[in-house]
Amino acid sequence: MDLSFSKEEVAFRDEVRKFYKDHVPASTRQKLQEDRHLGKDEMVAKCLTLQSYQWSKSSREASALFQRDVGCFRG
Repeated sequence: MDLSFSKEEVAFRDEVRKFYKDHVPASTRQKLQEDRHLGKDEMVAKCLTLQSYQWSKSSREASALFQRDVGCFRG
């Protein structure tokens, strides 16, 4: 069974990494890395950022990537 990511999945992961690095405050990224709870204001800001960059449809995929711990914040 091949569990490696496709080129498209790797490209999407890299895009998510760059987006979060460029648009999500460092303090929020740190909390996400440490699996800590985001406050209401942080969660709202993150969601508004995703929506403002038209990532609202793919935000579930983006969230799934870092929730699955495939390294969105590493590298």
